[in-house]
Amino acid sequence: MKDDTAKNGYRYGGAEIPFDPADVWNLPDDPKATDYPAGSEQRTKVDAFNRAYSDILRLLQKTFDGDPQQINDSLFSMGRLRRVGTQVVSTTNPDTGKQLGLTFEYVPA
Repeated sequence: MKDDTAKNGYRYGGAEIPFDPADVWNLPDDPKATDYPAGSEQRTKVDAFNRAYSDILRLLQKTFDGDPQQINDSLFSMGRLRRVGTQVVSTTNPDTGKQLGLTFEYVPA
C-alpha cells in the first residue's frame, strides 16, 4: 500500500490475500519435449504448444521485418497459445504425478 511515512513510500497492508497450496500446480523443473515419450498424449500436447509458440515468433519476425499487418495475426495467435498452454499445464503426467511443463522450444516451419 502507498504510505508516505514508510521508508520506501510503501508498506505491506490491506486485506489478507488467501493462499491455498492445494491450488498450486506441481510443474516440472526445466522441462523438455524429449522428457515425454514420442507419440504419447503428453508429447502431443507439448509439441502443439511448441508449434503455436514458434508460429508467434515467426509472425513477430515478419512484423519487425517490415510487414506491420502481421501484428494482428500475432495477437490472435497469442490467444491460441494461451489456450494450448492451458491444456498442457492442466494435464497431469501419469508417469510423474506432476503437471506437464511448457518447454518453449522453437520448431522450424
